[in-house]
Amino acid sequence: MAAGALAPLVGAYLDELAQQRRQSPHTVSSYRRDLGVLGRLIDELPGHSYSTLQAAHIRRFVAQLHARGLAGRSLARTLSAWRGFYRWLGRRGEVGVNPVEGVRAPRSPQALPKVLSPDEASRLLDDAGGEVADIRDQAMFELFYSSGLRLAELAALDL
Repeated sequence: MAAGALAPLVGAYLDELAQQRRQSPHTVSSYRRDLGVLGRLIDELPGHSYSTLQAAHIRRFVAQLHARGLAGRSLARTLSAWRGFYRWLGRRGEVGVNPVEGVRAPRSPQALPKVLSPDEASRLLDDAGGEVADIRDQAMFELFYSSGLRLAELAALDL
């Protein structure tokens, strides 16, 4: 069965997501796009259909998408859509095994926290107004900046 046979099943799955599970239109749209990608990838794999895919094929698809520039988080969402679709196919008896189970997306690099430049920190700490709240705020900023406390730790301080 070619990937073109996937279209009616995808339509039924997306209808269930929208109507019965009441998923947001954005979620349904994202799943439609992700399942369309799956269909195109299956078309590029001669002799296979959605029912004959194995975990190795899914890993290959993920590697292809990653090579095309898809980030780890996007790949994780794509795999989530595929995994849910295959679970749905399994409940309907269309497939015996979910080839997406156990396949993980590559990790995304962790972004470093943004820090103030020395000039920005100086401007923040320089001007304290005459009000009690201004002096308190300046003391908090100085403690925060000079000690390396986390915001939650600073907020939890008890006099």
